[in-house]
Amino acid sequence: MPAGDVETFHRAGKWFNKVEGEVFAVGPFPTRADAEAAGLTESRRWGGHHVIRDERAVVEHERQRPRS
Repeated sequence: MPAGDVETFHRAGKWFNKVEGEVFAVGPFPTRADAEAAGLTESRRWGGHHVIRDERAVVEHERQRPRS
């Protein structure tokens, strides 16, 4: 994924967010909905895509705005 894209992902029963190009993931979040809301906010801030994954597959993908 390009820098600035945000991935919301599920690992070991917990939800996290990671901005591509950043070192650390943020979380865990108490629920998927909380992680998704935070990930969407970050993707809007970075102007990238927001991808939501369960343990293995992409379950949602949203592009915030075109990259320049």
